[in-house]
Amino acid sequence: MRVEKSTQPDADVYRLYEKALRLIHNKEYQKARDAFQHIKEHFPDELEVVSKANEYMKVCDRRLGLANESPVSGNELIDQGVMYHNAGDHRKAVACYSQALEQPGTDKAVIQYALAASEAAQGETAKAIENLKKAIRTRPELRFTVRNDPDFQALNENLEFKELIKPQKSEV
Repeated sequence: MRVEKSTQPDADVYRLYEKALRLIHNKEYQKARDAFQHIKEHFPDELEVVSKANEYMKVCDRRLGLANESPVSGNELIDQGVMYHNAGDHRKAVACYSQALEQPGTDKAVIQYALAASEAAQGETAKAIENLKKAIRTRPELRFTVRNDPDFQALNENLEFKELIKPQKSEV
């Protein structure tokens, strides 16, 4: 079954998120889990909210006795990394992304991109540029995304970075 992206305003995702949090507070774990699942399905582009929804779904699963004790998936590590990055804990984000790179079935270019953003935030310019090179080599369309991502603003004066994000002939 394919879920279509919601056309509802962004405010709806936050309203639903607050409702789900209230359900957890009221110990209505199955309803809360269902609400977080709804957010994931209907607002997939809201990465930070979806990442937090995933974490709260795990809480609900534990409370409902549904917790899966198997190893953490690459996608769960990515979600956790996004949450840490957005919270400003770039060291933990880098650790999550590094683990996710080792997991089979993950989009390495996306992970390298996210890893580069956290490394850039830590002032690790050389590492950030190296990971961006790998990501762009695999998915050239990320070059445009990098140019417009505020996470890489600190690298704007770096000559190697400027060369890396420069539009290619195929993009002009």
